[in-house]
Amino acid sequence: MTKILVRAPNWVGDSIMCTPAIAFLRGAFPSAGIIVMGRRHLGDIFGGNPHVSGFVAADDRQLDAETREGIIASRFDAVALMPNSFRSAWVARRLGIPKRIGYSRNGRRLLLTHPIPYDPYEWQTPAAKPLGNRALRPIPASKPGPWNRPPKHMVHYYMRIAERTAEALGSDARAGTLARGSVPLVLPVDPEARKQIDALLAGCGLEGRRLLGVAMASANSPAKRWPPQRFAEACDRLAEEMDAEVVSLAYDREAAEAEAVARLMKRPLRRIGEKITLAGLVALVDRLDLLVTHDSGAMHIAAARETPTVAVFGPTDWNVTYPWSRRAEVVRVSPECAPCLLDKCPIDHRCMNAVTAEVVVAAARRLLAGPAPQAEAGGGR
Repeated sequence: MTKILVRAPNWVGDSIMCTPAIAFLRGAFPSAGIIVMGRRHLGDIFGGNPHVSGFVAADDRQLDAETREGIIASRFDAVALMPNSFRSAWVARRLGIPKRIGYSRNGRRLLLTHPIPYDPYEWQTPAAKPLGNRALRPIPASKPGPWNRPPKHMVHYYMRIAERTAEALGSDARAGTLARGSVPLVLPVDPEARKQIDALLAGCGLEGRRLLGVAMASANSPAKRWPPQRFAEACDRLAEEMDAEVVSLAYDREAAEAEAVARLMKRPLRRIGEKITLAGLVALVDRLDLLVTHDSGAMHIAAARETPTVAVFGPTDWNVTYPWSRRAEVVRVSPECAPCLLDKCPIDHRCMNAVTAEVVVAAARRLLAGPAPQAEAGGGR
């Protein structure tokens, strides 16, 4: 039996975006053992995935002896390295996995047996006036080349790793043309988590009510956050129009961000996210009638569950990480320095401050009133 180890990305959103790649591997190798290895909290993302044979909670930075010996004893045929780190490739080599597939980045070319060439212009929108060395240099519009086309989405990025893995194992399977919504993200709702959310909503008097979700926090990048006053204004207006209750998806460690929005709202903010696990968050997002968010893990959960979503983008790349769903709208007012990909804005946060509540409310109205947008390869608005 073919055995494939998939080293998952480290973040929730990225892990969700790689699920079509895992589904592709399952299609190419129906009887294979496909084991996903990733950080412990990602078990709620991959645990119920029908294409995954098992999940190993492990971190490259602290791989314990028992886990290491178990992986070696399993004698995997190949490992698909979804992260780009040098460490992930180094650990895969030390585990003795004969076929190691990933992008040739961060000095790890010699650690990979089947490297994939990496062209940054294929995976990032250049900023006209970069603010940091993580942004690409501006390219003259008249110069021919791939940088004159929108870059590809992360679903494509991970799918290429899966295709190269299949090729390394002797399969000629190909994913074909990908467009937004053409291949689904895979994120089932845990039945127990669904029961817990239903009970929690009933206990809060929200059973049968329309729910407007708001995800205002960002664990890894303060620059991605839309200002609290804009969230408050947009949610107040939409809740009145929808006759809905407003529910915060912020975790307990993000309570300060939830409190900042709650203080500015005229309507009550139900802070349910602080009481639940990641599995519960998936079940809660599945229950929402609309989600207002910025680029976040919750946004990708909503995309996977086909929950209508309005996503505000600023410093991150709307072409590369927009919600992979036909029931989503991206709102952005991008200055020349965007996307800078910086965690903290060194100037005046103009990319997010320029997005008004009115623009978000208008996007939500279109989304709720009209048919689902057609599949497309490009980013948002």
